Amino acid sequence: MSGSLSHPGARCINPVPAAASDVAVHLFDLSAPRQAEALLEGRLDAGFIGFAFEADTAGLRKRKVGRCAFVAALPKSHRAARSATVSLAELKEEFFLGISEETYPGASRHVMDACAEPDSGAHR
Repeated sequence: MSGSLSHPGARCINPVPAAASDVAVHLFDLSAPRQAEALLEGRLDAGFIGFAFEADTAGLRKRKVGRCAFVAALPKSHRAARSATVSLAELKEEFFLGISEETYPGASRHVMDACAEPDSGAHR
């Protein structure tokens, strides 16, 4: 099993009962491309990959087990900090750090694509 232990799908992993002593569960932290490689080579039985297109690109079968949202973490003093939602256009002049392309390539691509949308007002 691979993927983020904070991922909603990780909650479906129950401790193996003591009677099932022939079953071993090993957890690894691997990026989606590394998981796909290990799955295709038979070195991994299952994994949690964050975005469907990552599984599709690798030719893997998939099953949705949860969903997550991206959030903008803002200092309390930021003008948009009290808003329930914040558009990318509101952040277009802000400097912010993105998600690691090496560790989370799908999430990084998702954020970059969102920023590239014409109506986002954001720029790379």
